[in-house]
This record gives sequence, structure tokens and C-alpha cells, in this order.
Amino acid sequence: VSREASLCLLRTSILLTHVTNVDLLRDKEKLVANVVRTLVTTIEAKDEYTRGHSERVALFAQCLAREMQLPSERCERIYLTGLVHDVGKIGVSDAILKKPTALSDEEFEEIKRHPDEGWAIMRDLEQLAYVLPGVLYHHARYDGRGYPDGLSGEDIPLDGRILAVADAYDAMTSDRAYRTGRSHEEAEAVLRDGAASQWDPVVIDAFFRVSEEISELRRNYRPPQRPQRKYSTVDVVEGDHEQRELESATFDLTATSVELQGVGATTDSLE
Repeated sequence: VSREASLCLLRTSILLTHVTNVDLLRDKEKLVANVVRTLVTTIEAKDEYTRGHSERVALFAQCLAREMQLPSERCERIYLTGLVHDVGKIGVSDAILKKPTALSDEEFEEIKRHPDEGWAIMRDLEQLAYVLPGVLYHHARYDGRGYPDGLSGEDIPLDGRILAVADAYDAMTSDRAYRTGRSHEEAEAVLRDGAASQWDPVVIDAFFRVSEEISELRRNYRPPQRPQRKYSTVDVVEGDHEQRELESATFDLTATSVELQGVGATTDSLE
């Protein structure tokens, strides 16, 4: 795992450990979601073309899960899995992720490592163990020709099958440095043609039942803006106060979130 990934993992692990030590246990899932979102923002910060990709995939996957009548807690967990599905691309070189032309066979093999890299990054976060199947298998194909393990049909975990459709749809309809995104209708045609070969036909059926809702989510989505901090003496005083609290073992979520956002990383999407 890369140094950047190790730093992200360390800070995330510290944050999640402290969640169990504060009085806000009833808000634990919300705190975890904020941690994950901060981690994803860090990953996507370097590439304007994939900014928002992970959250859109999360929203689409959650929509599909609800349509498939999965329990509400499972739907929320699929959303969080969508947020981190590409976290393994921290371990892929920027040159490959941002390459504006076709990848060589060797470069594509490096891209194909990102599910395993993501699994390695997330596996020690016990509170997020449920994301591992989706992180690992969102590039599995229903016909068994996907990666990393060549699983097929219902041997592929359901989270992976749902995320595969959500990820493919967002990749197809998003702009890239080397091409313009396809229309909703063009993406629908590809998904329809790939049912039972690339994608689970049950998930594809669910997609077409909520196709308009997913299209509206895509049109209305706006990635969160990174806040711009202006220096002031108040910031310095508050920062000193937070540091003293941290040193006395009082956990501060905001301070840790800011620290997380300072770790550089990148990600991209793969059609």
C-alpha cells in the first residue's frame, strides 16, 4: 500500500477508534459517513474530471438498492461502499489515471490492481468491514470475465453487482479529458445490451425501473465546494485550543477532518 494510502488509513483509523469514546454514539453512522466523505474528497482532489464520481456512484447504488427492496440499513451501507469503491486508485500512478490516450496492456494491468489495493486499505477498519465485498468486486462481470477473481453470476456479492451498474453508468455519462460523456439514453442502450453478460440482469431491471430518478440525480448533482479558509487571529487561537484538547485526550472531529483533507491522493473512473 502506498505512503499516501497509509497516511489516509492511519488518520481514518484514529478517527473511527475515537468515535466509540465520545458521547455521540447515537450519531456514529453519521460520523463514519463524514469520515468516509472526507477520505474520498482527499482521493479526488487532484483530478477535476473525476471529482464527484464516488458520491454519484454511491447515490445511484443506494437508489438501486432501495428499488430492489433491500433493508434501509443495507441501503445506507451500500451508499458508504459506493463512496470508497475506488479508494484503491490511491495506489495507481497519476500518469496512468490521467493518461489522455488508450492504456497499454501493462498500464491496464496496473489499473486492475485497484480493487485489491482498496481491500488492503480498508480491511483493518473493523467499523467499515461491510464495504469490502463492494470495493473488491465492483469490476466483476456477470459472465465471469471481470476482475479481480473472475467470479460470475450470483457468486459475485450483491453489493459488487449493484455497484458495477452504478459505476458503469457514471463512467459512461461523465466527461473525461479525452472524451465527452455519453447521453443518458446512450448509456441506457449499453446497459441494456450488457444485461446477463457484463451486468446482473436483475440489477439492470431495477435500473430501468428507476431510470428517470437516476437521470435526475445525475443532472442535479453538484460536487461540494472546498472551503477557502481566510487567515485570522481567531483561527490561530482556536487552533491552539484544539491542540491543547487533543493533547489532553479530548477528541476533536473538525481538527482531524482538516488534517485528513491535507493528505494528497487521486482517483479516476474506469469504463
